[in-house]
Amino acid sequence: MHLCLTLVRPSQWSTGQDANATIKRQLQRLLLGVSVFLDVDDLKEIGDLELYIDQTLVINIFLSHWYFKSKNCLREVQATVDKDKPIMCTHEIEKPKGGGPLEDIKAELDDQRLKDAVFARERQITIWYRIADFQLISLKQLAAFTLQQTPRYAGTESLEIYVPRELLRESLGFEMPVALYTSPNNPGVKALATELQQAHTGISTTEELNVGAEAVSSASPTHFLLYLNHDTYLEDAGKALAEELRRARVVDLPIVMAHENDDARGGCEFALFFSTTPGDLISGGLYKALAFACYPGLHRAVSMALLAKALGAKPLKQLTLSKMSVGAATQAQQLSGPANCKMAKGILQFRRTRNTQVVTATQVSSV
Repeated sequence: MHLCLTLVRPSQWSTGQDANATIKRQLQRLLLGVSVFLDVDDLKEIGDLELYIDQTLVINIFLSHWYFKSKNCLREVQATVDKDKPIMCTHEIEKPKGGGPLEDIKAELDDQRLKDAVFARERQITIWYRIADFQLISLKQLAAFTLQQTPRYAGTESLEIYVPRELLRESLGFEMPVALYTSPNNPGVKALATELQQAHTGISTTEELNVGAEAVSSASPTHFLLYLNHDTYLEDAGKALAEELRRARVVDLPIVMAHENDDARGGCEFALFFSTTPGDLISGGLYKALAFACYPGLHRAVSMALLAKALGAKPLKQLTLSKMSVGAATQAQQLSGPANCKMAKGILQFRRTRNTQVVTATQVSSV
């Protein structure tokens, strides 16, 4: 067995069941031949938990509330630590699914020896989100970690896995330049716009809401970037931001909303905005449109790509040079050389660069 998925299933939640079923199913699609143990599918006898751990190469602990309060889960953790099995963790953060802050879940493990082992400083922990493009980041982390424990990839410093047609392998560009209105009354929006500009060319910003009959078309923004975080709509700046949103909606200026989920950047629950947003904006349908989640860490690049697509970005191969913005055309020319790696007739192609290997996560006959 290559990978064991261990989770808790208290009666009040379907904690982890949907997530781990997805993890198993998708890993088996991405890494053909991989063997994944999930107790709901594969456990024959509860007394054999330690045996399954012993016979498994890698253990993934699905971190949620009550996991460390489960007698059987603790048996699995104990066996994992005693047998010095490679551990990776997947963190459930959604409260309705039994998730929560990592420190709160960690505090539920009373055994200090086990706690030190599971939450070792170098421990790799990925966060599970329920949007496919974000899930793929976590699945690739799990796949890479599992492969790195096999003889073939043991000692590999990094193992980059890619999936054909995945979002982050699409080189995005704009048919026309994009000008974002970044309100001085919207805390943090300028920094977010800078992130977008660094990730995708063809985006400019303005702090002048040049809209309406008197607007100069060449100086008008193409989109209103609304950054939703715990400081949005507060005090006088919040009132001014709300008025700007009303002006934008009157002239049908597209409003693209980004919802911050990173605590370090002012992340908060989306429900907060139903108490801080002026009622007329809510009743007028401001939040009928999708707000794009901005997640931290390795998932951040996906957030930027989804925001770019919301602003009109398309894969460069779909754009003609005559329709591309100058930045996108330059990017297309830079990318016109041969691809770094490819898949031919379903056989994995590997490219070794120093201590790094690139793997197409589609065919793995043995790991």
